[in-house]
Amino acid sequence: LSKMESQSESVKAEKHNWKKKHARMERLSYELIEKMAAKVLEQLHCHSDTVKAEADYWKCKCEQMGQLYHEKCQQLEEDKKTHKEGLAMMEDILEEATIKCQQLEEDEKKLNDMRVEKIVDLDTNSNASFDASPMQDSDSTVTDSSSLSGDVYAQ
Repeated sequence: LSKMESQSESVKAEKHNWKKKHARMERLSYELIEKMAAKVLEQLHCHSDTVKAEADYWKCKCEQMGQLYHEKCQQLEEDKKTHKEGLAMMEDILEEATIKCQQLEEDEKKLNDMRVEKIVDLDTNSNASFDASPMQDSDSTVTDSSSLSGDVYAQ
């Protein structure tokens, strides 16, 4: 019995020794897992900070682009309004110029008609004076009033 008791004692001691080793290994594993988790958590925080900084940068850029877009749209609207006003003014000026041209053409036509009428009157008066003149030459030619142009100096 003593051999068995001693073996039993020895097995108990070995079992106790293994339990101690197992507890120590388990504690070391937990410590290692805790260190790894802390390292991963630190990396996640660092990555999170980097991502947050990059997101803030792009958010700022996006706001700047939105502001620039808004300013350009306002400038284009102002330019469009200015061009429309200029176009309207040009159309008014063109209309006035067209009316003035028409008036000038009418005045020129009236003036030409008055010149022709004056020339015809002068021609008629000069023919009458030639007829009354005692020294009229029979070879002289009388110009037809329909062949007269409006330019008295060129005739």
